[in-house]
Amino acid sequence: KPGSPTLLNGRCWTKGTRNIMLDTALKDCTKAIELSDDTLAALDSRALVWYRMGRYPEALADLDTVLAANPDMAASRYVRAAVLKAMQRDGEAAGELALARRMNPTIDRQYARYGFKM
Repeated sequence: KPGSPTLLNGRCWTKGTRNIMLDTALKDCTKAIELSDDTLAALDSRALVWYRMGRYPEALADLDTVLAANPDMAASRYVRAAVLKAMQRDGEAAGELALARRMNPTIDRQYARYGFKM
């Protein structure tokens, strides 16, 4: 099912976590967002791709949208901390990182597999 938002998001997420084929990952995420009624997962995935591409304002915008709808998404908070750190907003990054770790104590280990070092 090439037009499935779930499959498109999965492909985007896989490319983003592996830091490969980011141009097509971005297209996959955006298509998933366009086709889905529930866009939070695809926005979260696209934020990771934006981060990997060094496009921090775009990543932050997607993460802010996700967290406005669901503030308890530890993974989104963790990536938001990485984005804020990359933008040299260290105080805000520390706050986001603390929240993410409180929500999910194993999040550092999980994201270390994706190459994140906080």
